[in-house]
Amino acid sequence: MTVRVVMLALAITTGAAACRSALAPPPPMDVSPLLPGETAFVVAGNVRYIPLEGGFFAIVGTDGKTYDPINLPAEYRRDGLPVKATVKVRSDMVSVHMVGTIVEIVRIESR
Repeated sequence: MTVRVVMLALAITTGAAACRSALAPPPPMDVSPLLPGETAFVVAGNVRYIPLEGGFFAIVGTDGKTYDPINLPAEYRRDGLPVKATVKVRSDMVSVHMVGTIVEIVRIESR
């Protein structure tokens, strides 16, 4: 009986630790360089999964605008994750997503 209790406690503790690490916010990341002459701005908002064109992730800013990042790191692809990102507009690109301004992330962190 005691061995069963110890094994159960160990299993619960291990499971809880595994779940907690999966939900931990990702670390800040430098994603792309900002080259001389390029301008960037900061966007605060939430990552959202958009179920169009096969599905993709966008950032819905607190300014009410939607941003379509071309290089959102996999660690940040979580629906509802609050983020702060330094981005640069990519007006030289087009997208089938058609949801907002196409941006390239320079730096991103969870808020």
